[in-house]
Amino acid sequence: MEKPTWMLALQRPHFLINFVAFGHLFTGDISMDRSVRTWQELHNRMTSRGIPAHLVGAAVEAFKQQGQDAKREKLFAGQHRRFWSLLLRPLMYELDSARTGLRYAREKTIDNTQKLEALESYIIVLEELAMRLVEHRDDKAHTPSQLAHLYNDEFKRRAKGHFVPNHGEHWTDWVPRHIKLRIVDLFAFAPRERHARPRIPFQRTMPPGMNSRAEVALRKRTLNELAPIEAILTQYPDHPEREKLQAKADKMRTALNRLLNMKPNDFVPTTWQSLVSGELDEPESVEKLKQSFGDVSND
Repeated sequence: MEKPTWMLALQRPHFLINFVAFGHLFTGDISMDRSVRTWQELHNRMTSRGIPAHLVGAAVEAFKQQGQDAKREKLFAGQHRRFWSLLLRPLMYELDSARTGLRYAREKTIDNTQKLEALESYIIVLEELAMRLVEHRDDKAHTPSQLAHLYNDEFKRRAKGHFVPNHGEHWTDWVPRHIKLRIVDLFAFAPRERHARPRIPFQRTMPPGMNSRAEVALRKRTLNELAPIEAILTQYPDHPEREKLQAKADKMRTALNRLLNMKPNDFVPTTWQSLVSGELDEPESVEKLKQSFGDVSND
C-alpha cells in the first residue's frame, strides 16, 4: 500500500527546515505559488486537506519563524543602508566640492601650482577613502561603527592599521592623522588668493539638508530622554541618585544649546553625548589652519 505524502515527509529529517518545501509536500501548490499570505490561511488550507494537527502546527510555526526572520533581515538592511549613507554622503559632497575647486583652479591664468598640488592630493585621499568605504558598505557585513570597532581592536592588539576615533561617525575619522597633517601642510603653504575663501580640508561638516534633518532627529531623541529625568528631579527631591541625574540633565541641556548654535553645514552626531564629550573637536592641525585663515568656509 502506498504511503500518504505526510508519512513520506516524516522520513525526511530536514522537512521542517524549509517551509516552502514543507508546505508543498502537504498542500500541493499552497506555498510553492506563494499564494499563502498568513499563517491562519496556511492553517486553514492544511486542515481542510486532512493534514494531521501536529504537522499543521509545525508548518504554522515554521511559517511564523520565516516571517520573523524576513522582518529582521529587512530591518537590518534598512539600518545598514542608513548608517552607511550618513557616513558616505558627506564624503561624496566634499569630494564633489574639491573636484569643482580643482576645475576652477585649472582655468585660472595665474601661477597656482601649489594650490593645484594641494587639491589634487586632497582629491586622491578622498577618492581612495570613498572606494575603501564603499567596498565595506557593499560587503554588508558591518555598520561603520562596528567596522571602526574592529579596526581599533586590530590596532590595539597588533599595532596594525590606524585608530578610528569617534566610532567612525564622520568620514574624517577614517583618515590617518599623518595623512591629514601632510594635506593640511600643502594647503597651508599654498599662496592665498586675494578676496578668495581658502579651502580647509578635513572639516567635520555635512550637506545642509542632512544637517537640518539630523539636528531635528537628535533634538527629539534628546528631549525624549531628558523628559523623564526632569520629572524625577521635580517629583522626588530626595531621590538617592539625584546628583547623578542632575549632572546628566545638565549635560543634555548643554548638548541642546550646542545644537541651537550649529551652523547649517556643521556635523550633527547621532548621540547627544558626542556634543559634550569633546570627541568632535577638530584635529589640532586643521584648527590651526582655520585660525590662520580666519573664520572661513569651503570654496
